[in-house]
Amino acid sequence: MLPEMLRLERTLQATFDHAIYESPPVYVLRFQAAKEIHQQTRPKKTNFLQHFRHNFPTVNFAHQSMDTASAPADSGEEWVFREVTTAGKRLFWTLNGALEDAIQVAPSEYYDPGVFDSMEPYFSPEGSPHAVSQASLMEPPVSSLTVRIQCIDEWERAWDDQHWRCGDLEANAPDRNPGRLGPCPGDETLDPNLYVLECCGQKRPWSHDTQLQVAAQGEFLTVHEYVSAVHPWLMAMRDTLLDVLGKMDFGPNPKWLSETKLAVLYLGPGPLCIGHEDRWARWHRRPTVARPPIEQLSAEEHDRRILRR
Repeated sequence: MLPEMLRLERTLQATFDHAIYESPPVYVLRFQAAKEIHQQTRPKKTNFLQHFRHNFPTVNFAHQSMDTASAPADSGEEWVFREVTTAGKRLFWTLNGALEDAIQVAPSEYYDPGVFDSMEPYFSPEGSPHAVSQASLMEPPVSSLTVRIQCIDEWERAWDDQHWRCGDLEANAPDRNPGRLGPCPGDETLDPNLYVLECCGQKRPWSHDTQLQVAAQGEFLTVHEYVSAVHPWLMAMRDTLLDVLGKMDFGPNPKWLSETKLAVLYLGPGPLCIGHEDRWARWHRRPTVARPPIEQLSAEEHDRRILRR
């Protein structure tokens, strides 16, 4: 590969490595920049989504936001960026009990002081859902989504980094642990990539085992269809989420306590971000106002203005 191509490829990798930790507006800008880089490095070999999913399987940025029925990855169509609608961003969605008591609706998509005192319940006393429930979850609307969870995806990547060069050489010698390396289950290609399947008595935590397909009952997927399907799925794995979040937190406790208050901090696009509910405000803060651009002056104009003073 030419040096310039190699530099762009490394920039592409760094973009995805850092994008998952950025706030949503920067996240979008980084992804768009990565698409431009891809067009320079691979203009004819494959489309952007194919390249993304092949080289960054654990990030899955675009996977949730794709309407697979109308724009499959191999269709050759121009990819349209989708994001969660304002209705979806207004949800303060906790994971501490039944759906009927789990969600409140904020006045806007942004956090403001006192917002928790002005939130409305998602369900009325009569049991009918809030008006935002019938709004489309994504813009442009989609007919289906594959839901994944960011901490689950990141844990597989962290586990692989930890065990790829495991220091326990004796226990992981090929003659003692012949099943340590192998292809991804279901991969029937002639020359498959090798993964660490098990190490140190642990099996690889495949992130693709933790996903949920949500399909619309009507023309497009609504907020209510989404939360009704995803909430019980998340609650069923709450103990797993506490375990993984504790491991990714690298704190003194390997697992977060069972009484930890969890919430969905970010609905997408991309995997769901789940964490302490008191971090919801940070993920919904208003974007900072950009400073006006600095006026660029020529040397002659700069000298002329100084003399005028």
